[in-house]
Amino acid sequence: MNILVLMGEVAYISRSEYLKGIVSKAQTDKNNIFLFTCEGFAFHELSAYSEGEYEIYKLPHLQNYDAIIVDFNSIHHQPTLDYLREQIVASGVPCVSFNEALKGASRITCLYDKQFEELIEHLIIDHGFRDIHYMSGPKLDEQSLIRQAIFEQTMHKHQLEVLPENIHIGDFNLGSGRMVAGQYMEQNRKIPDAFVCANDYMAIGLIEGFKSYGIRCPEDFAVVGVDNSHMGKMMVPRMSTIDMCDYAFGQKAYEAAVQLAKGERQPGEIHIHGKKVIGHSCGCDCNVDSTYIGNECVKIGAQMDQSLDLIKSLNLHFNDVKTLIDFERAVSPFVEKLGIEYFYYCQCGSRESYYQELEMFGNGTMDVNDRTTYHDYDDNAWCPIACEKGEWSSYSAFDCKQLLPSECIKEEGVYYIIMPVHRNRECIGYAVMGNFDWSLSGRVLQHLILEFDRAIGSIRQNDITKSIMANINKKWQYDELTEIYNRSGFYHQMQFMISQAKKEEKGITISFFDLDGLKKINDLQGHKAGDRYIVKMATALKELGGREGIVARFGGDEFLMATIDASSEEGLMKAEAVKNKINEAVSVSVGSVYGVLRSIKELNLLIRKADKKMYQDKVARKAER
Repeated sequence: MNILVLMGEVAYISRSEYLKGIVSKAQTDKNNIFLFTCEGFAFHELSAYSEGEYEIYKLPHLQNYDAIIVDFNSIHHQPTLDYLREQIVASGVPCVSFNEALKGASRITCLYDKQFEELIEHLIIDHGFRDIHYMSGPKLDEQSLIRQAIFEQTMHKHQLEVLPENIHIGDFNLGSGRMVAGQYMEQNRKIPDAFVCANDYMAIGLIEGFKSYGIRCPEDFAVVGVDNSHMGKMMVPRMSTIDMCDYAFGQKAYEAAVQLAKGERQPGEIHIHGKKVIGHSCGCDCNVDSTYIGNECVKIGAQMDQSLDLIKSLNLHFNDVKTLIDFERAVSPFVEKLGIEYFYYCQCGSRESYYQELEMFGNGTMDVNDRTTYHDYDDNAWCPIACEKGEWSSYSAFDCKQLLPSECIKEEGVYYIIMPVHRNRECIGYAVMGNFDWSLSGRVLQHLILEFDRAIGSIRQNDITKSIMANINKKWQYDELTEIYNRSGFYHQMQFMISQAKKEEKGITISFFDLDGLKKINDLQGHKAGDRYIVKMATALKELGGREGIVARFGGDEFLMATIDASSEEGLMKAEAVKNKINEAVSVSVGSVYGVLRSIKELNLLIRKADKKMYQDKVARKAER
């Protein structure tokens, strides 16, 4: 069975716990989980990049999955939310929605309103606090709005005033808590009796922020949060909070999705219940398991050191990536270190369309700022880099709706995470990672994908530059009409031929060709007919002389051929054979000279001699006519 999970910001602790619950059950049942996720909100200030992140939710073909689990509240992008709601409802695929009601879907919620109200009342009634301020999450976050509403209702229930300036908007991270603490100190604001925070991380940020100014919790102020996060359990003072039972929540959501996929009816509303946890941050005495705290601190410290080492190594490995081969070499050690069993980099389009596009860049028919042939996930993708249990390979183009080539989807209970690879708003492709170490799956994974974005963008830019330079070189060295070397190209290539002839201890034969009767054709039939005559000559010369030597249009109706020969006899015989064959197609006068060359100066002398001989041949041919 294949279960689709749509969720954002999975490094956030509660969502990580949801996923652990989902994956643990799925792996026991040997079912596949496909998590499509991004870090769009983490880069919300970089709007173009953030929008490119959210494009990943357009990739999954919903009908390919037996059931869907979706957390709309973790996706902070209104157009994406509207798109997903519409697509999920239209698909008819069984769906379990976290917290938000959706037509045809079962909704799973954690009921914690009563417990959160009791936690706030614990501050008001048991501790006698009256001046209580609130720190909310993002404005678009539904749970932030619910928790703020509970706070305000509880305060009003006890006839306590809620002033707008005492409501602070955060982003659920430590930094926003530290920032609010700094604002209180810089503005000389009175520290309230207590803070109620919409999650533990912001509460911890407040504690740490005030601590840097010598203001202590719970001695100088109290604080409570929501989530019962590992960090909140370990810190001193231990956090008073609401346990949202995230792991059990994920397991329950998975079980409901599987039952729906089997056609079993499920209630429209599925509930689990939150739990009030009283710690020391509100001012209460509580028993702290120092052994647990010590063990967890050591574990997290080790993970953090390992994560930082990996991130530093990532930056170094990806610095010099210029080709897909470089990319494979750079990513392979991290696939191993992260314990990723299956890794696929899928690029939009196909190998053929990619090189066609490069050619368009090169010849100037596409500008580097234009939208490319792979700006969305509507068509095909190819997999230039794949690793399956340590074996590296690649796959040709396949339908994007499949996500991966059909032979790559396993039937062994694999957890796949799919993240976007893009350049600002432009979708370049996506990375699929199957079965990796949970302990390193948060910020390291985010950095890994950021490096993918940088590396793939660099590869593409390098390929475009090479294509443009190749086209410039072609224009510089090739005659536009005949597509053989021009005078500049001839001299450039002759440097290599002279070196080669020296190594082989041989000479070079120069043959100077001049078309007969071109002026008459131009006068009687026009210059287009004359051009066709020139092209005919060039084509014949390239077919005959280009196999062994260098051929070029020297100017107008004059052509050169150069070959490496062991002797004058060999060179002149070869030139005569070419002359006779060409005269079957066009009328041409030829002069050939053999010489041992050491420099371009000597080459010019040989060309002048060949030119004189050609002129003698032309005079003789006229006399014969």
